[in-house]
Amino acid sequence: MLQSAVSLALFLGVRAQFTGPEVATINNLRPAIAYIKQAGVTYGAAAFITKDGYAITHQLTLGGGATELVTGSGEKLAFVPIHKDTPSQLVLIKTVKAPSKVETVSWADDSDGGRGMILAVLPTGTVRAEITSSERIGVDEKSRRAVPMNEVRIEQTPVAIGGALLFSGKGRLIGSIAATLAVSQVAPSQNQGQNQGQNQSQSRTGIVASLNAKSVAPLGPAGLVVGYTPTWEVTKRAMAGFLTPGHKAPTAMLGVLIVNSLGGVSVQQVDVDSPAAQAGIKVGDVISDIGGKKIRDQIDFARMTYDFQPGDKVAIQIQRGSEKLTVEATLGAQTTQLAERRLASIEATLVPDKY
Repeated sequence: MLQSAVSLALFLGVRAQFTGPEVATINNLRPAIAYIKQAGVTYGAAAFITKDGYAITHQLTLGGGATELVTGSGEKLAFVPIHKDTPSQLVLIKTVKAPSKVETVSWADDSDGGRGMILAVLPTGTVRAEITSSERIGVDEKSRRAVPMNEVRIEQTPVAIGGALLFSGKGRLIGSIAATLAVSQVAPSQNQGQNQGQNQSQSRTGIVASLNAKSVAPLGPAGLVVGYTPTWEVTKRAMAGFLTPGHKAPTAMLGVLIVNSLGGVSVQQVDVDSPAAQAGIKVGDVISDIGGKKIRDQIDFARMTYDFQPGDKVAIQIQRGSEKLTVEATLGAQTTQLAERRLASIEATLVPDKY
């Protein structure tokens, strides 16, 4: 249960230094937040998205087999997992019995989801964090799908930050920590043993981030931990899908492998029978615009796939040699079979080491 603003500030000491608006956001979030627990151990936070008991959490919080959550009012409710969204790492859960009284959260957007000071909800409460970059990219190990990510710096805590829910100053969900660059050394605490398993799990989230380590400036009197979260676009797509009758969020797919190039992204591979193949896109084409969205690099391309839905028709501007072309493609849906074929195709091009 989230503590009161006063007791929370005392618990976090001088690290918190919450402003008046931050305290108001924490108070507004309290009825929408629950904590997932098992045998007295708190694994992480969940946020309600419907008042009848649907909530979302990060997949790390379910690693210990927890089946009970405690709402902000202290109500204990059993829950069951419904669906995991791979790109966002979020899991939809449903309480077995509807909660007596909860509020809900919504997703962030471009106005509050990509920059500045934010709040991170950990197993022990809330701390301040900051989005320092929105120009990162990760790759899902199974699907080989690019995931746009934010770099986030969080005040050092004695617990693992993997799975922490991140909220904007408006109290809207940005995402959750999917990977960490490094965890600062802290003094042993009563929480250290409880979170050891979570620390180990952070390397198995399925997201491999392409990141450059750098020194970090203090956010406050305490040290910092650097984490990475899928961007608000990825979270919005997941939450919107969770709210549909099927409770799933399909991801749009063009069917190409690309690399950065002058003027856009260069196509390195076109999947067989994909929307790109049907539209006539070829290896070597440079894509500069999709559906009116400028494509400058791989990050823009990754963001684009989360802005559209499978079935959307989009105009694609390409440069083929000296010729400028516009083709139309109907976006498909990412599937496990396609990911496996793509991975097999990549592996087939690798030359074995010779001794």
